[in-house]
Amino acid sequence: MRRALPALLLGLGCADAPPAEPSPATQPVVMLVSFDTTRADALSCYGGAGARTPVLDKLAAGGVRFAWAITQSPTTLSSHTAALSGQDSHGHRVVRNGFPVPADVPLATERFRDAGWDTVAVVGAFALEQKMGLSRGFRLYEDSAWMAHIGDYVVPADQVTDKALAAIDQRDPTQPLFLFVHYYDPHMTWHQAPEALRRRFIDPDYQGVVGNTIPHLRQMTNAASSGQLTAADARQARGLYLAEVAWADSQLGRLLQGMTDRGLLDEALVMMMSDHGEVLDDIQARPFRHGPDVDLAATHVPLLAWGQGRFETPKGLVVDDLVRVQDVAATLLGQAGLDAKIGESRDLSATWTNGAPPLAPAPAFAEANRPHQVTQVDTWPNILLERGVALDGYLYTRAPWLDTEGHVEEGLFRLDDAQTPVDDPAVKARLKGLLAAWDEAAPGPREAELSPETRAALEALGYLDPNDRPPAPASDAPAGKGD
Repeated sequence: MRRALPALLLGLGCADAPPAEPSPATQPVVMLVSFDTTRADALSCYGGAGARTPVLDKLAAGGVRFAWAITQSPTTLSSHTAALSGQDSHGHRVVRNGFPVPADVPLATERFRDAGWDTVAVVGAFALEQKMGLSRGFRLYEDSAWMAHIGDYVVPADQVTDKALAAIDQRDPTQPLFLFVHYYDPHMTWHQAPEALRRRFIDPDYQGVVGNTIPHLRQMTNAASSGQLTAADARQARGLYLAEVAWADSQLGRLLQGMTDRGLLDEALVMMMSDHGEVLDDIQARPFRHGPDVDLAATHVPLLAWGQGRFETPKGLVVDDLVRVQDVAATLLGQAGLDAKIGESRDLSATWTNGAPPLAPAPAFAEANRPHQVTQVDTWPNILLERGVALDGYLYTRAPWLDTEGHVEEGLFRLDDAQTPVDDPAVKARLKGLLAAWDEAAPGPREAELSPETRAALEALGYLDPNDRPPAPASDAPAGKGD
């Protein structure tokens, strides 16, 4: 019996053309949905103050919510590569945006394709353009490259949904389907949500430095860095951000309703993830950005699983175990009945399947990818940037680039909503040792592969500053480790 998702509490009055007739033969659907730049507390099902995400809340209530999912990198391409390869950044070697996925890194999508599944992707931003390599294994990969000629590198959420439904209607319905849909709207500059929706989250009479244009973002960043951001400013910025998450949520609801109407969720698994979070006014030194930090504002992300038919999931299960974005790959493959051994990924269905062996604990490593001024060229590029490891309810962070007179900035924290500092020398020593061993096995040097068009796109999206170039290699620098 179909578990209906009627209207999914959209509340925006969106209307589509009548759906196509459902296929007489119900084929399985495995779907991965990614909300870019969405911290866990941007969802109301994670207890986020002011968050309004009824569609995702409904998925969580009808499925599995992972309370503590950690991303491996606070940047779009690297994190999505982790999700589809099962490897962290040291394994898949994607430094950040602009570093294509190496051809020798296996992707889960290729296994779906080789097993006879139709593979379709619709992505919302140029950071995941086809030539970055994440498209490998997809029959159809709809990106934003077609918009680059007019200088627009983002596909708004409503168009992503339109393209996904169109792709579904044009495909062969006799094949099982792996569908990847990426909504970029929560990423700055927070201007995609309709005005009527945005006004639910912001003060329409607000007068201050916060707005949804590049100049406004620079003003509010400067105000926060100098300690001059007011409480009203902070509320306005958070409201703009949450409006974009709500907008993406509503468009996911429209997509899921369209799939329900087409009979495509009768035998389906839907996983929702985010590639990374967003530092708002949480860190005064580096506010309103992501990339320089592995603090929980940037690395604690939502992860949900909802299944029906052969993919049936328990309702309302909350898993408190530490999990990783890189665990998505094995979970998707395992649920599809395919070989789930990929990278260092773990099949998370063990957390909701009766009789399954318990999930073995695994450390969650993460590394920053900014500031680019301290990117290395003679060894692994990120080696001096902030890095961290989470395990057993703790997070240890270390930032070699913040070295003051021989003292490197580091910290030990609890995995909790406040990222509470902890003084426990034994735990700190253990996690510090794990992180050191991870860095000892880091790959060697790697250069970005940026065409002029790609560089222009990454600069327009805020990933690169026109003057933000790494240093030239030193002639006497030691060789990097790894291959």
